[in-house]
Amino acid sequence: MKYCSKPLRYSIYLLVLLTVSGCSNKAFPDISFNKLPVFNVVQYLSDITLMQNSFLLAQTQSEPVSTVLEQADTSQALSSDSKDSVKPDYAFALQLASVNTEQGLAYTLKKMAKRAPSIFQGKPILNVEVADVNEHTYYRLKFGGYKYLKNAKADCEAIKRQGIDCWVSNYTDNRIYF
Repeated sequence: MKYCSKPLRYSIYLLVLLTVSGCSNKAFPDISFNKLPVFNVVQYLSDITLMQNSFLLAQTQSEPVSTVLEQADTSQALSSDSKDSVKPDYAFALQLASVNTEQGLAYTLKKMAKRAPSIFQGKPILNVEVADVNEHTYYRLKFGGYKYLKNAKADCEAIKRQGIDCWVSNYTDNRIYF
């Protein structure tokens, strides 16, 4: 067990990094954590680590472990509240369409959702950029938010394989909800 836990831990770190960096809209589209035995092992290992950390905290501090864990919960709650007010620092998004009207934007989005439902499941980041070009107004539908160009390009290629035109453009922070 000792020899396999380190590579497993690094694999989990890699999955988390890919998810956090914005490589895809949803990390595990068809996998639930209770169905795969690998994730049960991961849960078991993380529980053991938590118990070891709690044991060390109890040995080194005079406060009971429950007090320390309560303080950690409140600090996490405070940090999650502050994260909600911070704007994302994305640089890139995937432009999926450009239409003349807002109604056309809604129609185009519904058509794309029927063509490739796996892309639009959950709550994807959708933004609209309003552009005035040669006295015409265009509504550009943008999908996702990416810090890195290579991640945006990879997801754009995956979307193209599902039959939807896509190109990488600048991120616009004008969120819409359908």
